[in-house]
Amino acid sequence: AIHRIGHIAGRRNHITAQGAQARYFGGAARVHARKAQQKRVLMTEGPFAWVRNPLYLANSVGLAGACLLFGPPWWAGVAGVASLLWYRGVIGWEEGVLTRLYGQ
Repeated sequence: AIHRIGHIAGRRNHITAQGAQARYFGGAARVHARKAQQKRVLMTEGPFAWVRNPLYLANSVGLAGACLLFGPPWWAGVAGVASLLWYRGVIGWEEGVLTRLYGQ
């Protein structure tokens, strides 16, 4: 029983560290985005060079981490699919807005 508790605590610390990294990554992206909005330029540097909106990635990773921490592992898979479907729609809408604002 003690080994199991140690395993769960270790897993929780690992997931918490990943969540903190994702939260920092998303927070840094928000700062870059805010500066870009003030200048009216499309951000394509920093975290935006890798993903359209780093906060979406951070939210998805955080949700999957919470599912792994508090529920059976398959919840993380369901959360991943749900995030993919949700953000696919959001990104599609945003692409239209960005195209109208900045062109191609």
